[in-house]
Amino acid sequence: MSNALPSRIDRVGVLVALAATGVFLLHGFRGNLGQDAAVYAYAGQRVADGVPPYVGILNRSGPLAHLVPGVGALVGRVVGTDDLLAMRVLLALVSVASVWLAYLVARDWCGSRLAGLVAGTTMLTFGGFVHYATYGPREKTTMIFCILLTLWAIGRRRWVTAGVGTALATLTWQGAFFPLVVAALVALLLLPGRRSTLSALGRYLGAGVVVTAVTLLGFWVVGALRAFLEGFLLVNLGYTEQRGLLEAWARVPEILRPVYGWSTVLLIGGSLACVVLAALAARRLDRASPTAVGVVATGAGVLAELGFSLTAFQGWPDALVFVPFAALGTAGVLHLLTRALDARARRAVLAVASVALLVAAAQGSWSTRNTLLEEQREQAHALLAVTGPEATVLSIGSPQPLVLADLDNPIRHQMFLNGMTEFVDDTRPGGLEQLVEDLERIRPTIIAVDRPVTHDWLQPLLAEDYVRLGGSRASVRWFVIDTLSREDVRRARELVHAGPLTTEVPLVGRSGP
Repeated sequence: MSNALPSRIDRVGVLVALAATGVFLLHGFRGNLGQDAAVYAYAGQRVADGVPPYVGILNRSGPLAHLVPGVGALVGRVVGTDDLLAMRVLLALVSVASVWLAYLVARDWCGSRLAGLVAGTTMLTFGGFVHYATYGPREKTTMIFCILLTLWAIGRRRWVTAGVGTALATLTWQGAFFPLVVAALVALLLLPGRRSTLSALGRYLGAGVVVTAVTLLGFWVVGALRAFLEGFLLVNLGYTEQRGLLEAWARVPEILRPVYGWSTVLLIGGSLACVVLAALAARRLDRASPTAVGVVATGAGVLAELGFSLTAFQGWPDALVFVPFAALGTAGVLHLLTRALDARARRAVLAVASVALLVAAAQGSWSTRNTLLEEQREQAHALLAVTGPEATVLSIGSPQPLVLADLDNPIRHQMFLNGMTEFVDDTRPGGLEQLVEDLERIRPTIIAVDRPVTHDWLQPLLAEDYVRLGGSRASVRWFVIDTLSREDVRRARELVHAGPLTTEVPLVGRSGP
C-alpha cells in the first residue's frame, strides 16, 4: 500500500459522487415503504413534531436512527414537501457522501485514484445499500457513513474525528461499536512511541466521551434520559433475542442473494479480502505509514464485526455493516493484483473495472425500481375514508399507515418481537394486562399488525372486538372495529386485498455486469 495522496477533493472524487447520484436517481424515491423503513420514518416524524427519540416510539437502535430522519422531515416541512420524500432525499445525500468517503479511503490505501473509483463503484453494486439509500429511511445508511468517516480518520491519524465517528456510528446502530473500536485500538497500538500512543488514545477516547456526554445531557434536558437508557441499553442487554451466523452459516448466500444478487460474491469476498490485505500489510509493516497501519486496523475491524455477527445476525440488512469493508477490500485486492502490470495497463484494468461496475450498478438500480409509494398512500387514505373521519389507527409492528397518513400511534410501544414483549411486560406499569385494558378503552378503529399469531396478549382483543380484513404474511394484517357496518367492512376488505400495503414488494437480485 502506498502513501496517501493529497487530501484535496479531486476531480475523480467529484465524478464518483456524481455517479452515485445518478445511480440513486435511477432508483427513484417513490418506492414502496416497507415495515422496517416505516419504523424509522415514523420515529423521524415524531422527532419533527418535537417528541424525543424513544418517547414517540420505543426502538432498539441508537438515537441517530430517529434524529437523522427527523432532520429530513423538518427540512421537508420547511420547504413544503412530503415528510417521507424529504427523509429519503437526505439519506440519499448521506449515501452519496458514503460513496465519496469509500473513494477517499481506497485512494489513500493504494495511492491510486482509480482504485478509489473501484471502491466507490463497488459500493453502488450492493442492492441493499442502494435500496435503503432511496427507499428508506433506515439506520444503517447513516451507520455506513459513520463507519467510513472513522476509517478515513484512522488512516489519516485524525483521532478526534475517529472518536467522533465511532461514537456517532454507535449512536446509530450499536453493533458498529465493535469493528470501529477494535480498528482504532489496533491503529493506536501500532503508533511509533508510547507517548504518541497515549496522546492519540486520549484524543480518541475524549472525543467519543464528549459526544456521548452531549447525547446524555440532551436527553436529560428534554426529560427523556430514562427512555434513552431503556431503548439504547436496557432492552438490548437484558431482553433482545437474536440469531447469529452460527445458526445460519450455510444459508448466508441464500439469505443475501435475493437482495445482493451477483454482488454477494463481492460482499463476502471483499470483506475477507480486507483481512488478507491486513495480513499482507502486517508482514512488512511500516508503523510510520498511516495508510499501512489503517489497512491492518481495518482488517482487524472486519474480524471483530464477524465475531459480533456470529451471535447477532437477523438477515440481509445486518450485512450492510460489511458494505464499506467489502468495497475497500475489492478495490485493494484488484489494485494488488494489477501491480505486476505496467502503469498504463494497470490504469486500463482499473478504469474498465470501474466502468463495468458502474454499468452493473445502474442496470441493477433501474431493474429494482418501483413506484408503489403513491398507491400505498392512496390505499391508506381510502381505508381511513371508509372507516370515517374520526377513525384512529393502532400499529403493532406495522407503522406504514401511520407514516403515510401522518398519524400518531395511541401508545408508545409498537415493537413486540425478539424479546420486546417481555420487556414491555416487565417495564410498562401494569404490564401487558394493563396495556390490553388501555387498548380496550381507546378502541382504535383500525389495527395494523405485523404477526398477530405471535402476540398472544393481543389475541382476545382481536377475537372479541375486531373483524379481520386480510393481509399478507410478509407485511401488514388489517383489523377493523366490529361496530362498522357490513357495507363498510366489505369496502375496507376490498381495499386491503387490492392495495399495495397488503404485500411486501420483494427485492430481486442485482444483475451482473
